[in-house]
Amino acid sequence: MDRDCAGNCILLKQLGRGGQGEIYLAWDEEKSSYTAVKRFESRLLEGIREARILESLCHPGIPKYLGRRLEDGHLDLFMEYIPGISVKEYIRLHEKIPERRTAVWGIQLLDILDYLHRRSPPVIHCDIKPSNLIITRRGRLFLIDYGTAVLGKDGNQKLGTCGYAAPEQMDGLGYADEQSDIYSFGMTLYHMVTGHHPGKKPWEDDKNYGFSRGFARVLKKCIRTDKEDRYQTVSEVRRGLKRVLRKRAAVWAGAAVSLILAAGVCWKSGYKKEQPAYAVLLAKAEEERSKAGSRFSMKAVRYYELAVDREPDQAAAYERLLRYYQSAGREKEGLTVLAEYVESKDFDAVGKDKLLFRMGLLYLQGKEGKGGFPPDPVLAYRYLAMQEHPTDTQKDYTELAGILSGKSCQGDRLWRILDRCGQKTEDFQQAYLLFQICRQKEQELKKYGDAEKKQEELADLMEKLSENNDEKRTALYEKAAFYERMIDSRGLEPWIEAADRYTDMLDREKEKAELQLKKAGLLAVYGRKKSAEEVHRAVIRQYSGWPEGYIAYGFYLAKAGKRDMAQDMYRRAKGLGAGEGTELQKLGAVLGEGND
Repeated sequence: MDRDCAGNCILLKQLGRGGQGEIYLAWDEEKSSYTAVKRFESRLLEGIREARILESLCHPGIPKYLGRRLEDGHLDLFMEYIPGISVKEYIRLHEKIPERRTAVWGIQLLDILDYLHRRSPPVIHCDIKPSNLIITRRGRLFLIDYGTAVLGKDGNQKLGTCGYAAPEQMDGLGYADEQSDIYSFGMTLYHMVTGHHPGKKPWEDDKNYGFSRGFARVLKKCIRTDKEDRYQTVSEVRRGLKRVLRKRAAVWAGAAVSLILAAGVCWKSGYKKEQPAYAVLLAKAEEERSKAGSRFSMKAVRYYELAVDREPDQAAAYERLLRYYQSAGREKEGLTVLAEYVESKDFDAVGKDKLLFRMGLLYLQGKEGKGGFPPDPVLAYRYLAMQEHPTDTQKDYTELAGILSGKSCQGDRLWRILDRCGQKTEDFQQAYLLFQICRQKEQELKKYGDAEKKQEELADLMEKLSENNDEKRTALYEKAAFYERMIDSRGLEPWIEAADRYTDMLDREKEKAELQLKKAGLLAVYGRKKSAEEVHRAVIRQYSGWPEGYIAYGFYLAKAGKRDMAQDMYRRAKGLGAGEGTELQKLGAVLGEGND
């Protein structure tokens, strides 16, 4: 490495791709801080070129370059990690960005570009777009990814991203200069303020986009096809945007007065005047949640964030914000938001251990399905280890995360912790986490105790601690899955009992029918043919309009040598509209039936 940095960096997760390399979040154990790592598996010379550009830059809106390392055939660039959200992701969450906020962030971006363009030789970024802009929780903008940046007039190849790149960047010569960055800047602001990707919905001069004429004039001049018709310097663009902000200030000030008056109404209609602002903001957040019902309310999120900003030393708002994301099935997004608060140097909220414990458990457990993410014991250990006054239970889970993240390899210790936590927990999610760990580490744990019995106990505990239908459904699903794995040693009855109880908890009739067919199949495999046939008959009686039931029964009858009955099932399924090219066609082939 050319600088002393990240000597003991642990790669935690991939954040994305940038230029020609992959971007990772890493933890520097020596400095106890996060860092961003850009890894080049090939094209190492381009990585070195980017490093040389980065090490020459020093601006508050550009991540600090920390050094590079060539090792095992790949090149790593180490940079300051900027916790926040990309403008691309911000647009995805909010659909579009208000004109004033777009202008404010645009001016911050112009300050960075002004710094780059005034250097000797000038640095041309060549790939300005929403995914290369990071916004921190405090509203500060950073320009990242200098993999396609060029010095002065070095640009002689096609660079940039379609839709954002200037015409001269994408033609045969691939030339880029300051006016090219101005074009990309304009297209980026167009995407921000309209929510339209310029490559999919290009700018239309005669269309009314709903923002001010002054703002539209600035954008139009930025994105002229002929670069001679564009602004010639970012200073000119900045003056134009600031002029728009000044002219619109009176309008926005009026809107602000309206909000203040509306807030006054809130005080009179339900909120006592002596209530602290913090309590009012939390109450407003809960009110917005209630109004939204099953929809996710960004207004509620904003009130929680305002409460955090109002009283950063109180943990309640942080925890409620995380719980809200969790209740909406958006745990990953919530953890990302909370991480920025928690990782700030001045974070020292009263009661923070409870928040850190919840974050650690979420990372330890992960989530399946939509919006899911795999368990991450390294990050779990990171947050659990930040607790200042952990209880004995919290200490156990911290050690548990340490073992799972590879900090230690004590299988006997893992067994004792699982046993102790299982006896003490009164929380469904904790019991579920312990069950998952016991299932994942079953082979290792068998050396120290009866891992199968422990899973059974934890599945029973999950059911006992379930407080709603979703939790009970999860408990019964895991119990049925466990007994299915144990059929060879315990027989069918435990699985049948658990599966029947799980079936009763299902809402969708199709899922119930599919589980009954699975039951019939297992009964047949284990020689209980009479019971299997009874289940098949029950399925076609109860779900008489479902062709899959007849098809499955047809396969069973064909295998049992009852050809006439199987053909009847085939015809009944076909009469219900089961399409060709499905299981019906396979059954027809078994029976020698044609496709007529």
